[in-house]
Amino acid sequence: MNDTRQTSNPTAIILQFFQVVDQRPLDKEQISQFIPAHFIDHDRPAQVPEGVSDYVATLDFFASLAEAFPDGQHEIEFTEVLPNDRILVRWNFTGTHKAALFGIPPKGNPVNIHGFDVFKLNEGQLAEQWHIEEIANLFQQINA
Repeated sequence: MNDTRQTSNPTAIILQFFQVVDQRPLDKEQISQFIPAHFIDHDRPAQVPEGVSDYVATLDFFASLAEAFPDGQHEIEFTEVLPNDRILVRWNFTGTHKAALFGIPPKGNPVNIHGFDVFKLNEGQLAEQWHIEEIANLFQQINA
């Protein structure tokens, strides 16, 4: 396995990570170079079953996103390096709903939502995450 990460710079790691999650076809092996098996999602979605690790849930989420939005792209609007090995990221996600997402069948609607992530980095990997997204806005757009 080739290491996709090319730097220890927090902003560069974030930019590389979002490039990898936006590649189609999605490569979970490349994503796993950024997210360790002990990854912690502090805002774990309620629908993730007990016993499923945050690592597996995150990989599965990006796979679902890639399937539902084959043209999906994150635009990184800004990053800010924070104390204690953390980085704040504001992103904009756009794409066209082409496959079921959260059980909602596709209508071909375009989506455009924003979100914030705070990642804690450890040895060049995204060890922990806190996040908030415009989920209600996403549901409105795919159900329109």
